[in-house]
Amino acid sequence: MILTSLSVMLKCVASEGLEQLAELMSQGKLKVHLDRVWPLEETAAAHEYCERGHVRGKVGILVKQME
Repeated sequence: MILTSLSVMLKCVASEGLEQLAELMSQGKLKVHLDRVWPLEETAAAHEYCERGHVRGKVGILVKQME
């Protein structure tokens, strides 16, 4: 029971944090530099790219194309 309550609490906190980050991004107060975005099928290649040490920002994994 304690673990379930803690899990729910952590999810709520994480959700609130993500909402705050989304708001800052929409206001132009937070900018994220994406070095490169890889499709999910190429996650291994993305990992290798990161390990080579040439990343100049965040590396994203595209899970699903937005419509």
